[in-house]
Amino acid sequence: MNEHIKKLVIEAAFDEETMMPSDKMYTFTEEKMSKFAELIVQECAAVNEKQALELLGVIVDVENGCDFDNTCMNTLKQVHANLSSNIQKHFGVE
Repeated sequence: MNEHIKKLVIEAAFDEETMMPSDKMYTFTEEKMSKFAELIVQECAAVNEKQALELLGVIVDVENGCDFDNTCMNTLKQVHANLSSNIQKHFGVE
């Protein structure tokens, strides 16, 4: 299991004692699964926070009267390219 995901499983309070060594199955309650999903969403948001701040910078510049120039366009293109790949890299998914 991917180390980031394993960390989130443990943090979501899955009981490691209930994991079957041979098939790596976990027992879970709806509450634990909800917590696990919440942790994944929080991780995704944290991973993409830098891109969100870069977008905010472009918005603030344009709102303050700066022209939407090549720098703005390049920033938008870079953010677009990074948004999904950052999450995939973070969780080790290709």
